[in-house]
Amino acid sequence: QLPAQAGTHTKPRTKNQEQVMKQIQKSNFTLVELLAAMGIFAIIMLIVFQMLASSQDVWSLTQTNTRIYENARIALDVITRDLQCAIASNRHDGEIPFYTGNTLTGYDTNIRLAFVSARVHTDDCQSALSEIVYTLYTGAGASYADDRYWFRRSQMGDQNDDPANENHAWDFYGDTSDAWIDTARTVGADTDNGTNFQRVINGVEDLYFVCYDDTGATYAEDAVITELPASVYVSITLFDPKLSDVWGNLPPAKQNQSRRTFTKMIYLKTDSL
Repeated sequence: QLPAQAGTHTKPRTKNQEQVMKQIQKSNFTLVELLAAMGIFAIIMLIVFQMLASSQDVWSLTQTNTRIYENARIALDVITRDLQCAIASNRHDGEIPFYTGNTLTGYDTNIRLAFVSARVHTDDCQSALSEIVYTLYTGAGASYADDRYWFRRSQMGDQNDDPANENHAWDFYGDTSDAWIDTARTVGADTDNGTNFQRVINGVEDLYFVCYDDTGATYAEDAVITELPASVYVSITLFDPKLSDVWGNLPPAKQNQSRRTFTKMIYLKTDSL
């Protein structure tokens, strides 16, 4: 019998050593466990990112609605104050006309409504009356691109800005013809109203008015009348003004997310209530 070679004899493990080895084996992860953990982590991160994206969308939508509703309040307040002070007269040689407006296309800017209102323009005016004109340009022409989607308002009194100028600035007071309307349709028209428009709000896609008489019948569109309508229905469609530069190029689905329409009935005669 050969003697045992030196160095081949191993001592049996103690109980403590066996426990340590078992703990080391338990602390190691298999490839399947690592893949499962990575998958769970990816799902959790996906849910977190979706929640963050949803929160961002809600915030953006809130900001968009805030801008749109603020613009709607401003526009409807201005229109309401002007119309509630409106006057009209059919007295011979002293007619005060009321233009019912139009939504026709083909013009660089549309006069949506024009009338005389008891709102003072400047201290230089002798009369407490002013001519009010509303326009909205939505065309694609480059000539007036800066005014595209702007609701604009002109208020003109019975004097020019230069008191020494004898040519009064009024365009249609005492005139029942609609010749001045054809002249003033263009933003750069050679009329005082045509060159004194002020921007009210941006981001207006549509603005139209419907005028009603005492019986509830509607007046014809694009007409000059010499009596005050009993009521005027206002409809204004707005979008986020920050999208004005790209609005025409946005897909319909994106436009619908931002588009809001506001309506209001304004009563001009107390007996029509």
